[in-house]
Amino acid sequence: MAELQIPELLYGADYNPEQWDEQTFEEDLKLMQEAGVNMVSLGIFSWAKLEPEEGRYDFDWLVGYMDRLHETGIMVDLATGTASPPVWLARNYPETLPMNAQGQVLGFGSRQQYVPASLIFREKCAGLVRALAERVKDHPALKLWHVSNEYGCHIFESFDPVTIQAFQTWLAKRYQNIEALNHTWNTNFWSQHYQDFSQVGAPDSLPTFHNPAHRLDWRRFSSDMLIECLENEVQALREVTPEIPITTNFMGLFPPIDYWKMAQHLDLISDDTYPDPTDRNSALRVAMDGDLMRSLGGGKPYLLMEQTTAGVQWRPEGNAVKRPGTHLLWSTSRLASGARGILYFQWRQSPGGAEAMHSAMVPHSGKASYIWDEVCEHGRLLKDLSALGSENQEQLDLTTLPVEAKVAIVLDWEALWAAASSIGPADIDVQKQLRNWYKTCYEAGQRVDFVRPGDDLSRYQVVIVVAQMATSQGLEASLTSATEAGAQVIITAPFGVYDQDLRVHLGGYHGPFSRFTGVKVTDVLPKTTAPCEDLADNDPRTDRITSVIYTPGYNEPILIRAHGPLSEILPDFDLAEESQIKGGVWAERVQLENESVKVLAEFAPNGAVGQLAGSPALTVNPCGKGQVWYSATDLDNLGRALLLELVGQEAGLLQPDWLPAGLEIAERGGYVFYLNHGELTQTLPEPVMDLVSGETVDTIEPRQTVIVRN
Repeated sequence: MAELQIPELLYGADYNPEQWDEQTFEEDLKLMQEAGVNMVSLGIFSWAKLEPEEGRYDFDWLVGYMDRLHETGIMVDLATGTASPPVWLARNYPETLPMNAQGQVLGFGSRQQYVPASLIFREKCAGLVRALAERVKDHPALKLWHVSNEYGCHIFESFDPVTIQAFQTWLAKRYQNIEALNHTWNTNFWSQHYQDFSQVGAPDSLPTFHNPAHRLDWRRFSSDMLIECLENEVQALREVTPEIPITTNFMGLFPPIDYWKMAQHLDLISDDTYPDPTDRNSALRVAMDGDLMRSLGGGKPYLLMEQTTAGVQWRPEGNAVKRPGTHLLWSTSRLASGARGILYFQWRQSPGGAEAMHSAMVPHSGKASYIWDEVCEHGRLLKDLSALGSENQEQLDLTTLPVEAKVAIVLDWEALWAAASSIGPADIDVQKQLRNWYKTCYEAGQRVDFVRPGDDLSRYQVVIVVAQMATSQGLEASLTSATEAGAQVIITAPFGVYDQDLRVHLGGYHGPFSRFTGVKVTDVLPKTTAPCEDLADNDPRTDRITSVIYTPGYNEPILIRAHGPLSEILPDFDLAEESQIKGGVWAERVQLENESVKVLAEFAPNGAVGQLAGSPALTVNPCGKGQVWYSATDLDNLGRALLLELVGQEAGLLQPDWLPAGLEIAERGGYVFYLNHGELTQTLPEPVMDLVSGETVDTIEPRQTVIVRN
């Protein structure tokens, strides 16, 4: 693996000089120096210009730009250009165009119009990449390779004949014989039994429900095809330029691709982030994406490849712009979570095309916009922080400083696919529940690492497993080693309903995990929507029977009564002891498996699942030196906060004792970051020397940042 050995924080953007004339390019070089830009991404959508005709390459224009950027002191993150195939590929090889589930071929004129499984597409990509690498391999501006762009953003599956055949080959390799597939997929149901792999199609347009295991394997296969596209280009780059590190830009918690598997092929993790400025949860999403990217890289610093200075042009519900200060605030949050550089899409706002109204570092109005002042302020801050790092490499270098987290959340892409592929008994949005639990940690001032099911978790004080309906191999051993080392493990429903291939654990859910959780699930009660009453008015004068029948509806909450140590910390939240915790869309009747299991909360007799009255809703089971906490429903904000505080006390997890409303406080090595996301000025505990302003301050204004040396 190659390392990005640049002793300064990176700052810049995607740059498309081919859109502009010579005069504008010269102006851009001067503006980049003024803003403090030291890296740009080139050629991301340039395949048609790099290879205008099949087999005829033209790299001179690109090398000319690289020469002049290098002379100006600007490094290049060079893209392979394969994210947007040229028109000649679509015309010469129409079989490379993707097909949707309805059998419609998606044509040329946008981007990502390719079939990930197409060997022809991969061959043409490899040819371009190899030729480009040979041409620029010794260029001094080249510091990083940028493979394709946002894999799966528009096309993460295709239902064309080439892909179906590739799926059949993938299945044959996975199962070896067709009867193994029939067993795993339970094809005896609905007469789906296959005689040969060549009979298996895609779970596309079907008369009714798909086979869940079929759909799960399709998701696995589709992810693998995109990862193979990445591998195809990475192989060529490593052969020609083994010393140049390689990245591709991720997109936060993106369900279609297993980023754990994709990350194994990269030297540097990078990502794109476009939270909605009108969403009050955007601040925590910025932090969550940062923690995820750091985790995908094994704790090493990552690169924020794309964000926007103001607004985007593609958000269907409205393209709100960031308020003054917000983009610097969010950028600094990413530094706190482990970023070693901040880049944007894009440098200069485009003069036309689909993204002409997407904001940039240089807006259409140029330096007259307030955005330019913020861009320059951001550049100065990164330059100052880089200077501090060079003074004391060990303590203050943000290009290498790690981030320490004591809380881990298990993130399993296959579990996400399994939940999305399963049919009933309730619609479980695992991605939402993951964000909810992250939010609880974030609001409590806790930094989070995301971990895989088989990772060594023994160094964490708290481990959270969220709604893993299907449990992957390695999870049990990983959690057991964590509790043996003293970790507190929180597991939330639904858990252990299926094995990794969506075959149900018979005899009670949790299956082999019951000895670990201390409970077995005997019944499931999903909260349901009351049916429409369009046949009668339910008038008691005429509807003697139907008017008095009670049907718990969707708006009726699942109510939970805490007692014991959980109820004792209710006053910490300024709530009366009789206050009730609420659940979401799923509740379970659990059976205690041993006498050591303690019940911390029970379902209340009223509410959507009143028939569970008195049944355990929250339990704790001793395991090794630690404990396993199980929630038989998806808890609301209060329930999660109460449980995390109680578990944190048991774990010896240090809780910040000063958390004003709206203020995010994060530590990274020798720095403390104060980020005021609120609308009120906050007073700091004591005057500090602010590295942003260079002044001693004792307050922090709304949407402003204070960074201090620890």
